[in-house]
Amino acid sequence: MHSRRTDRFSGSISYAKTTTVTLGGTWKVPAGQKDGWLALGSKGYSFNWERGSYNGGCKWIVSNHGTAKLPALSPYIAHS
Repeated sequence: MHSRRTDRFSGSISYAKTTTVTLGGTWKVPAGQKDGWLALGSKGYSFNWERGSYNGGCKWIVSNHGTAKLPALSPYIAHS
């Protein structure tokens, strides 16, 4: 009788942080425009990631990959 043992590992990483930003000031629609817009947001970072392992021939085999987008603690204001 033969038996096999299978080891499995799974996991995840999670991180959360909140912040409050208070901004003040004035803004007017430019004189040459009928309408204007103002947008508040946050700058951020983006990076590519991949998960994999080396096979018996020392070659990297990718099993999963993607892109992560993370906010920075830096407010961003855009306007017309």
